[in-house]
Amino acid sequence: MWMDEKEISKEMYEKCLKDDKKEFWSLIVDSQYAYEYCENVKNRPEVRKNITDSEWAYHYCLFVKDRPEIRKHITKSKYAYWYCKDIEDRPEIRKHITKSKYAYWYCKDIEDRPEIRKHIK
Repeated sequence: MWMDEKEISKEMYEKCLKDDKKEFWSLIVDSQYAYEYCENVKNRPEVRKNITDSEWAYHYCLFVKDRPEIRKHITKSKYAYWYCKDIEDRPEIRKHITKSKYAYWYCKDIEDRPEIRKHIK
């Protein structure tokens, strides 16, 4: 029986914690484990490229390093808001704040912008 990506990632991440070998790196394909590897083991480009989920991309930019190739994956409203609030208010991230709740908090906490305010219901 084949394991799904998350199981492969978790297994490889745990192997890398014990014995960090190049043949395991490409098997860490789940965003969460790729992030955990980069934060806890070593920030390798081969693993870092698998951080594509908004939540883990935000965490990487906040706690490891704000990199454009990771930042571009922050597309969910919640994490776009937190990125703009906690790291930097960038137009390419701000445009993803489209959910009413996060648009409201953006206008309240950061800056009242018409292009964001229009999403408040």
